[in-house]
Amino acid sequence: RGLASASAPRLLLEVWETGFGSVPPTASQLVGFHQIGSDGHTDKQGYSVPVVPGRGHTYRLSLEGGSPLPADWIIEFSDPVVGNRWARDELQLVVEGRECGEVVTSAHDRRFIWADSNSRLGEDAWGGGACGGGADMAAVECETTPDLQATECPDLCLGACGPGSFCECGSASCQCRPGFVGEDCELDLCGAARCEHGVCSATYLGGEVPVSQAACVCEAPWSGPLCDQNPCALSGRACSGHGRCVAVGDIDAACECDVGYSGDNCEDSCFGFCEGNAGVYPFGCATDVAGAVKYLCGPTGGCSYPSSPEDDGPGGWCVYKTETQSGCVCERPDDCHLSGQCLSDGTCPSPTPRADGTPCNSVPFGVCESGVCTAAPEPPIEPEEPEPCESVCPGAFPFGCNDALDWATVFACNAGGNCWYSADDTVAPPEG
Repeated sequence: RGLASASAPRLLLEVWETGFGSVPPTASQLVGFHQIGSDGHTDKQGYSVPVVPGRGHTYRLSLEGGSPLPADWIIEFSDPVVGNRWARDELQLVVEGRECGEVVTSAHDRRFIWADSNSRLGEDAWGGGACGGGADMAAVECETTPDLQATECPDLCLGACGPGSFCECGSASCQCRPGFVGEDCELDLCGAARCEHGVCSATYLGGEVPVSQAACVCEAPWSGPLCDQNPCALSGRACSGHGRCVAVGDIDAACECDVGYSGDNCEDSCFGFCEGNAGVYPFGCATDVAGAVKYLCGPTGGCSYPSSPEDDGPGGWCVYKTETQSGCVCERPDDCHLSGQCLSDGTCPSPTPRADGTPCNSVPFGVCESGVCTAAPEPPIEPEEPEPCESVCPGAFPFGCNDALDWATVFACNAGGNCWYSADDTVAPPEG
C-alpha cells in the first residue's frame, strides 16, 4: 500500500524442483509492481505470481536482493472455494522474514481481507493472509451449506443494519449485501432487474448502478431479457423422450438429442439400424472428430463425419450424433425485442417487439414503449389528505359554521371556533 510505480521494489521469485536451500534454484524471476490507475489515485496495486499447486516445487519470495517482505504486506494463494468444493490446494512456500510452516493451503487465514466500496482494505487486514501467523479458515461443507452468507457480527454495529445490509465483522459497520447499494443499502438492484425465472447479474458484478446489459441470468429452459420466455413450453416439444428441449434465442426451441438419436424431435434412432459394434453405441465409429458436425453410421458398418450441416452423408445412413442441433441464432438488438433462429438462408427475420409497458433494463428502471426502452413515467403525486375537522374544530359538524352558503365552495373552521368561506377553489384557508 502507498507504493508508487517509479519507486516500488521488485519481487524476487525463486523456484526449486528439488534440493531447496542446498542447491541453486531451478528458476528465478524478478516480478514487477503493477497497479490499476495512476500513482496517488488508486488502492489497487501489488504483485502477481503464477504457481503450480502441489508439493512438487518450493517457492521462495523476497524483495530484490533477498531482503524480507514488509510485515504488513498481504499474501493470498488460490481460493477457499476450491478446498470447500474439492480438496485444498497446497503450496510449499517460503517467504523471507516470515514463518510459513510445512505447507500453505488454499484455506489460509483470510480474516478481515475485504474491500469497501472504494476498494480499500480495513486496517485489520494488513499483515494477514498466508504466512501471516493466523490459523487456517474452517472448512465449509457445501452439501450441508448450499448458500454461503457473509460473515456477520450484528453485536458489533450500533443499531440494527437494514434488510439490504449486514454487520461486517472486520469493520464493525453495516455493509451492503450483494445486489444492494445506496447510503443505507436501500436500493435493490436485483429488484430493479425484474428477472422472473433467473438471477440478476448484479449479485455477482457489484457496482452501484443497475445492470444495463444482460441483467438476468436465466434458469433452463427460460429465455428472454427478463427470463420470462419459455419457448419449449409454448412449442410443446417433448423430443420423443430421447432428448431435451432447449431455448434457441428468445422465442424458438430445439431438441438436443441423446446419443444414438437424431431428427428435429429426436424421432430417428440408430439402435437396431446400425450393426457396427454389435449394434452398441457408437456402432464402431468415433465420437470426437475435429471439424465434424454430424456423425453417421451405415446399416452394415461404416462411418461418415460430414463437416458441413448441409452434408447429409451417404444415402440411407443414420445420424447417431450431432455437434450442434440448435443452428444459427439471431442476436436481439436490444431488450425491447425478442429474437430466435435464423431463416433457412442464414439471414435473421425482423425481431419481435415486446409489448408496451414491459420492463427493460438498458435504461435503469425502464419500460418498453414502441420497441424502445424508456424511463418509466413518474407516478402521480397523490395530494395529501387534509386533517379531519373533528380533530381540529370544537363540537360536531358543521362545527358552528354555515354549511349551506350557495356562493361558497370552500368551508373551513379552526380550533378557536372561527369559520372561513371562499368561492375560489384555488385559495387555501388560513393556517390552522
